[in-house]
Amino acid sequence: MSRIRKIAIGLMFVLALAGVGAFAVRQASANATVYRSSMTVSAAGQTIPYMADPSGQCFGEDINLTKGDTLIRSQGTMEVDGFHGTFDVIRQGIEGVGVTTGDLYQITGTDTMSQLQSVNGAFTTSFTDHINVVGQGPDNNAVISSVQTVTVNANGQITSLVQNWSITCH
Repeated sequence: MSRIRKIAIGLMFVLALAGVGAFAVRQASANATVYRSSMTVSAAGQTIPYMADPSGQCFGEDINLTKGDTLIRSQGTMEVDGFHGTFDVIRQGIEGVGVTTGDLYQITGTDTMSQLQSVNGAFTTSFTDHINVVGQGPDNNAVISSVQTVTVNANGQITSLVQNWSITCH
């Protein structure tokens, strides 16, 4: 089994059983097993690294997060034909301080992951991230976006891989 496939299967197993994540996209059948979870994690003490802004043009420094929460909601549905799971990460009231300048920042946005896995082992996993970093003064703001989708067949071979990433300063 390929490394990517093991990681994706392991992640979805954790999401389904431990419940770190969000909403199912489709209606579950009457005989499906549905797993749901919701939890809140403090953002304080975490750092947004400078590498999130590789150009250095938006905020250009590490940001130490001082307060706020990350709400994590998940749902997994196990049916006869396979598993479907999703999770959402929602940032709420997160604030931070620039390590170099001492500037104050607010961070908002959402992340979503969805996976559909068939009983034969083939799966598709999609990640969508959207983070807003809002700092003091002009030219100290950024929107960081990424979309990634990978499809793996029953033999563990990647048949499709799409990765798009962008950072917009304003």
